[in-house]
Amino acid sequence: MLGSVIEFLDNACFDAQDARDAQAQPCGHEAQVMTWFSKARSVNAVLYALDGADLQAFYDTIYEAHAAMGNCSQIEAIWARHGT
Repeated sequence: MLGSVIEFLDNACFDAQDARDAQAQPCGHEAQVMTWFSKARSVNAVLYALDGADLQAFYDTIYEAHAAMGNCSQIEAIWARHGT
C-alpha cells in the first residue's frame, strides 16, 4: 500500500515539474515540486524504516530523510530530541 502512495506522490512531483518547465517565467510551481518531492521521500523513509532488522534499511532511511530535509543538522537535531 505504501508503494502506491509513493507512486502517487512521485507522479504528482513529476506533474508539477512538467508544469514548471512549461512556464516561461517562475509561477510558484517550484514550491509545489519540492513539496511533492519531500512528501514522497518521507513516505519512502517510512517504508524503509518498517524493515528495522536490516542495517541497509537504516542507511536508506537516513538517505531518504536527508533527501526530504536537505540538511544533516536537522536530522541530528531530531536524533538529539529522541535521545538516540
